[in-house]
Amino acid sequence: MLKLVKKTLVGLLCAFMLFAWTACDCAYSLYTRPDKEVTAIELIYYDDLDAKANPLVEYPLDVGKMMLLEELDPAEIESFLDKLCDIGEYAGPAYKQILFSHYGKGVRIIYEDASFTIITLNAEEKDSDCFYVADYDSDGNQTWSESVIIGNNKNKGAFNNLISEYFSAEALVSISE
Repeated sequence: MLKLVKKTLVGLLCAFMLFAWTACDCAYSLYTRPDKEVTAIELIYYDDLDAKANPLVEYPLDVGKMMLLEELDPAEIESFLDKLCDIGEYAGPAYKQILFSHYGKGVRIIYEDASFTIITLNAEEKDSDCFYVADYDSDGNQTWSESVIIGNNKNKGAFNNLISEYFSAEALVSISE
């Protein structure tokens, strides 16, 4: 009888540990570096009124709607990327994708093979950080995307602070106009 109780307790303990490990929060980062050299980083504003009105609809990238505001000094690329990779935190493993297209201010990270990543912050979202991150090949075809909702407004603030730290006030003023 004692062996049966021990086996049951060990089995329950193992089941609990397995549940605890699989139900753990996951770490999310706004940007993870690929194994490609970054050749340029641009501050952009993506002005797509259709995406703003219908965030659950996926619209193809339209370069004509992307306004280049400023290019980052090449000497600051590594520092900028280090800080960008730090934006994020632990979040629950279950979240739903609530954005399917770019809208708002963001950055375009251009790689040596002319492919690029665009990260935009949805300026309309008030209650949480709501970023749309997508990778594109050199022809502008989307190869991967994700709506990233990480924590509360502190990550939105960290992204805004990073933009303010590395880009000029003149470029930032043009976003608000």
